[in-house]
Amino acid sequence: MISIDLKKVKDRDAELYQVICDTFGFLGDVAVHEIRDAKFKHLASEFRERLQKQMADPEPRIDPNEAVKRTKIVDAEAGAERLDQYARGGLENTEHNATAIRKFLVEHPQINGVVTAGTIEAAISHLGPNGANVLTWKPQTVVPPPPKPEAVILKDGSPQLPLDAMPTYKHTKEQLKDLDARKRAAGKQDRKGWHGTSL
Repeated sequence: MISIDLKKVKDRDAELYQVICDTFGFLGDVAVHEIRDAKFKHLASEFRERLQKQMADPEPRIDPNEAVKRTKIVDAEAGAERLDQYARGGLENTEHNATAIRKFLVEHPQINGVVTAGTIEAAISHLGPNGANVLTWKPQTVVPPPPKPEAVILKDGSPQLPLDAMPTYKHTKEQLKDLDARKRAAGKQDRKGWHGTSL
């Protein structure tokens, strides 16, 4: 008996699949068929050899054209993702930008219109601010720094010292008095949280 896995044959060799269905009257609704050795000889020797190779080979044979198509799809998706990253970084989603990038990809012979993460990177690098500066970008929102607190002037006209300043002989009497008072007040604030706590 010869076991024929029609699904496997169909996935790997469309011509052989058609010949088997025509020769043995299979409709393709059953995946695996068992046929007698004598009936198997109704197939031409060329197709018998092809079928035996198919049944002996557990690995599917990938159509080279199909592999190229899959690679193109994966590359195009990676290119689209890279473009999205630039859009999130400020590249405007406009027809002007899309046309400029498309034109760059098509007109460069080494790229030949192929979309990948690398070719998008090349287009942005060439057309962006560091290149031809053709692309448009969203204006960057600059957050202004917080205003500096106004300097406190003490009674004697000297500026108030920061809380972490080390007292020296160069400081005025008023500065040292003010610094000491503020340090004491800060110390009281720090100790408030320790009431009732056993260490």
